[in-house]
Amino acid sequence: MDAKNFNILKHFMIEIKMPVNPPTEFYTLVAAQRDYVVDMMDKGVILSYGLSDDRTCLWVVAVAGTKEEVRAITEQFPLFKYMTFRIESLMFYNNSKHKLPELSLN
Repeated sequence: MDAKNFNILKHFMIEIKMPVNPPTEFYTLVAAQRDYVVDMMDKGVILSYGLSDDRTCLWVVAVAGTKEEVRAITEQFPLFKYMTFRIESLMFYNNSKHKLPELSLN
């Protein structure tokens, strides 16, 4: 396999700032945002998606080859025009979902 055609997938943290007082149109796009995120989770592109209690910050962990690919995914969010975001490449990403279940001797 040619090395330049081999793209290693990495984990990225996307920190998204949301508006404090969004306009009415923002709320009409929330359902579409949820649908898009669920679709990306089903495809294994988005691994986690969390919203702060005050609803002004989202944290998303995504899998992609580059920051540019993550940016392209983020730009497809229906709420994108209301967001400011920062993308960080992660050294690793662990969560309990991928943990092996405890054995039962019953």
